[in-house]
Amino acid sequence: MKSFIAEIWSFIFDRHDHPIYQHEVQGWSYVRFWRGLRRGCLPLIALIAGGSAFCCGLVAVLSVQQRPPDLPEDLLLTLLFALIGLIIGTELVRWVTGLLATVLAATTISAEVEAETFGLLRLTPIPVRQIVLAKFGATFRQFRLPMIVIALLRLVFVLGLVVLFAALVVINAIDAPISPTDLPLQGLPFTQTAPLVIAWLAVLVAALVMLAYYLIEPALQVFLFVAVGMLASSLSRTRAGGLLLAGGSRIALWMLSYILGQLVSTMVTIFTFPVMAVPTAPRWLAQLDSADPTVLVTVGAAAMVAWILLVAAAHVAAALGLLAATVRRAERLPHA
Repeated sequence: MKSFIAEIWSFIFDRHDHPIYQHEVQGWSYVRFWRGLRRGCLPLIALIAGGSAFCCGLVAVLSVQQRPPDLPEDLLLTLLFALIGLIIGTELVRWVTGLLATVLAATTISAEVEAETFGLLRLTPIPVRQIVLAKFGATFRQFRLPMIVIALLRLVFVLGLVVLFAALVVINAIDAPISPTDLPLQGLPFTQTAPLVIAWLAVLVAALVMLAYYLIEPALQVFLFVAVGMLASSLSRTRAGGLLLAGGSRIALWMLSYILGQLVSTMVTIFTFPVMAVPTAPRWLAQLDSADPTVLVTVGAAAMVAWILLVAAAHVAAALGLLAATVRRAERLPHA
């Protein structure tokens, strides 16, 4: 498995001179829409995200004109609506990027089979595993620009919210100054401040991990969707069949994620219902209710980090499993 992961990594970042990689990048099997779109990808993303931000900001400007002006609040409200519009446009771009990644990957092997050239590739000294992974790496890297732009726009959204929140705090502090005696750490001994500092550090680490996952999540999704398309392509003998099977696989994947989410929610409800139904709380729950809040915050932050890492690992593991299945299927395809 380590060599498999290392080979995938090399085809994504290093082995761009591989003949199969170059063959795929030339785009002989591209759908016509992507062939023209990839040349103007950045202007289109800017148009969608910027247009959405402008429209939402304009709505805020028109709404604040219906009441007496208040420059600081009106400016913050307009910027907030613009950020909401920006993230709406960004998520639309992310959805289209995932769809195109699936569509493009669904033609990588099926187009070769349809053109009766995959058997010729099998006759070359290049192993089937390298053929599949080179096609995967070439397809994935073609979406690097949308993935980078989406991550940057998400970062702008998060930083914009932080700036707006800081500006709101400053405005409220000007209206109601905070006295030094109101600070929570003022005059507390070290034995009481240390758990509070640890809790704040845990929250900070959890926030940074959440931000990192929020920024790389589009890349993880494209990684998974390209793997879905690759498997569908290996199971089809025509490009049309690969597209239909990839679309069905995307729907099945969405249904599976929805069912798993509902299953987790149901299990939580089942386990918590007996606790909610008893007239008096169990001893462990009463002890938890009386526990130090800083300990609860620290444990909650650690649980959040563990959950995010688990979700990211599930994305990668699912993609690796699909790619391994694609390699096995490609090895069973007939020779020329």
